[in-house]
Amino acid sequence: MFGISALGWLHTLGSLPAIPLAAYMFIRHGRIVPRSVPGLLYFVSMMIGGLTVFLVAHQPVSNAIGIITIALLLAGYGVGRVAWLGRARVYVETILLSLTAFFLMVPTVSETLRRVPDGHPFVTDLKSPVLLGAQAGIALALVIGVTAQMVYLRRQSRLSTAQRGKTGQELPAFIAQQRVAAHEVGASNRHASRLDHTAWATNMGAVDVIPGRVKKRLRPISSVK
Repeated sequence: MFGISALGWLHTLGSLPAIPLAAYMFIRHGRIVPRSVPGLLYFVSMMIGGLTVFLVAHQPVSNAIGIITIALLLAGYGVGRVAWLGRARVYVETILLSLTAFFLMVPTVSETLRRVPDGHPFVTDLKSPVLLGAQAGIALALVIGVTAQMVYLRRQSRLSTAQRGKTGQELPAFIAQQRVAAHEVGASNRHASRLDHTAWATNMGAVDVIPGRVKKRLRPISSVK
């Protein structure tokens, strides 16, 4: 069917899931996210397609695309562990993995146009305007997509930096407020303690003084008697 051998079907069906997985991540996250379940499945599907292409390729360009795709895939999934790149890691990672999607779609579209419909394909010549136009459209989508990704990542980086700066400014003020509140509570407690001590001293004095006053009042009465 469609002139595809058993190995060809293995290559096709093995790499086919990478297309909806890439589309899902582009729509959901704006880029391919390697450290996620869809990202892991994308890696497996792309590796199957990249390795099996050598079994079915009939042209040197197909082997070259397979080698480049595998190299970009490994680099894209490994660059996140290169600490010295710092914030640039996410930019490099995004570009590399977007290129893997590009090298996935170019042969996919080309082979589809050359084999569908079965027996009467849309394209029979590699220099067909339809094929060249489709390939140019994919290249244009890559340029626009990567540019949009860089702009988005830059904005996210600025927002993150601004939020960290705001938090850094608010934290000392919050600590100062807590210290003032603790000082006020301490002063209030000390004032309350002084009032309690004064009241206690007054009560103790009243015990000594009141009987004395009573005695002083009673003495004239006893002398009269």
